[in-house]
Amino acid sequence: MKQMPKLFLLIILLQVSHEMFSQSKTGIPLMRRIFHENIDRSQKWIDKLDKKEDNSFNPSSDTDVNMQINYSLFTKVDAIQTQIEADTLLGAN
Repeated sequence: MKQMPKLFLLIILLQVSHEMFSQSKTGIPLMRRIFHENIDRSQKWIDKLDKKEDNSFNPSSDTDVNMQINYSLFTKVDAIQTQIEADTLLGAN
């Protein structure tokens, strides 16, 4: 039971960081925007696999495994998308 408040806090922090890293896709060139939209669509599809659309995918009964999956699926993928768009060496293609 002592681990529950820590788990709740971690989930809240993951949600907040997910919202902070998500960005408007209006400034992204069209060809890359399509790839980003496909990635976002895939994230939503995976999110719905556990019958709830809540930015939390829980395929396992192990909470640590679920947290690592969610961190990778939502936070890291979004951070990679942001990093790609922040890279000034990339062209429009």
